[in-house]
Formats: sequence, C-alpha cells, structure tokens
Amino acid sequence: MTTLTTQTSSADSSLQAGPFNPPLEANAQRNEMGRAVLTSLLALYPVLATVGVVLITLAFTRAA
Repeated sequence: MTTLTTQTSSADSSLQAGPFNPPLEANAQRNEMGRAVLTSLLALYPVLATVGVVLITLAFTRAA
C-alpha cells in the first residue's frame, strides 16, 4: 500500500521569481512609475483643460 504525503507551505514561500512572477522590487518600481505618471497628469490637467477649451472655442468661432 502506498501513502501519499503532502507538503503545505504559504504561497509566498513557494513562489519563485520568474517571468510570470517578477520579484517584489520590480513591482514596487512599476508602482512608483505609475504614481509618477498619474501625478504629472494631474498637475497638467488645468493646462490640458485650457487647451481643450481654446480649441473647441476656435472650432466654433471659425465655423460661424
């Protein structure tokens, strides 16, 4: 008769770094880059909104 033994471990200790599971440092760096992009877009929002309003205004004034 054969007996099977199973070894249980936490998910973090069983995972290894690889192409489908990058190390935590890469994730932290990617999160930091995403945060920087979002911050810059939020900082540019008033400028982009002003340019959009000017372009729409010019489009309607030239059409009339």
